Amino acid sequence: MRLASTFFICLLLLSGPSVSTAATPEEVIQDVLWQQVEAWNRGDLRQFVSSYADHCTLVGSMISETTREQVLAHYQGKYPSPGARGKLAISGLAVHRLDGRVATVTGHWHLDREPAFGGAVGGVFSLVFELIDGSWRIALDHTS
Repeated sequence: MRLASTFFICLLLLSGPSVSTAATPEEVIQDVLWQQVEAWNRGDLRQFVSSYADHCTLVGSMISETTREQVLAHYQGKYPSPGARGKLAISGLAVHRLDGRVATVTGHWHLDREPAFGGAVGGVFSLVFELIDGSWRIALDHTS
C-alpha cells in the first residue's frame, strides 16, 4: 500500500501544471520602469537614473550623448523641487525585444503638478534598453 501511495503522489506532482517563476525580459524591463516611477515619486532622482546605462543618449529638443551622472544633473536642474517634479505616472507600455540583448519600449508619461509649478504635463516616450552585465539599462531615451 505504501508503494501505491508514493506512486500516486509522484504521479500528481509530475502531472500538475508547471509554474515558472522566472520573469521574462519584458516583465523585468516593465519592472525597471515601475521602479523608476516609484523613485521619482519619492523624490529619489539618483535611484530614478540608476536604470540608465553608464553612457547613453537623450533625445529631446536636442540629441545628447551623455553619462548617467549627466542625466542625473539634467533631471535635478529641470525638476529641482517636489513641486516641480509632481507625481509621475506612466501608461500604455509596449515592450518589444529586438534580440536577446536589445529591446524597445514605448509609452505615455504624465506629471501631475500644481498650477504654480506649470500644471499637469505629459507626452510620449520611446526607450532602447540594452542588457548590460546582466541588467536591462536604458541606452537611449526619446521623451517628448
